[in-house]
Amino acid sequence: MALSFTHAAITLDAAEAILARAMARSRAMGLRLAIAICDPAGHLVALRRDDGTWPPSIDVAKDKAATSAIFGLSTDDLGAALSYSPALHQGLSQRPGVVLFGGGLPILLGEAVIGGIGASGASEQEERACLTYALEHWTDYA
Repeated sequence: MALSFTHAAITLDAAEAILARAMARSRAMGLRLAIAICDPAGHLVALRRDDGTWPPSIDVAKDKAATSAIFGLSTDDLGAALSYSPALHQGLSQRPGVVLFGGGLPILLGEAVIGGIGASGASEQEERACLTYALEHWTDYA
């Protein structure tokens, strides 16, 4: 019987590289976002908030990142997956820190979820575009 196990988790250096790429894309699109990265347990690893970003976006971005990391799905895919059960969807959506709308993506290394990234401050489509761009080939620059 094993007494312990290990989980892969995103490093601070990798998180900062991804954040830099996401922030650059956000600015190129004329957006002002808060962007957070969490480890697989939903704990904050790194966060950036652009100048002039609405302050509550910090917590929303962190919650989106944590939700994606913990469930291993994008926040909008998780919301859609729960649509079969309105009671479950409503119950989870009322849990502190759980987000069931777009703007959060899991960070994968192979098939392992090593974290989550979330953005807040724009439309779901704009946030998703920045995050998707940041995660493309992230292992090439991390």
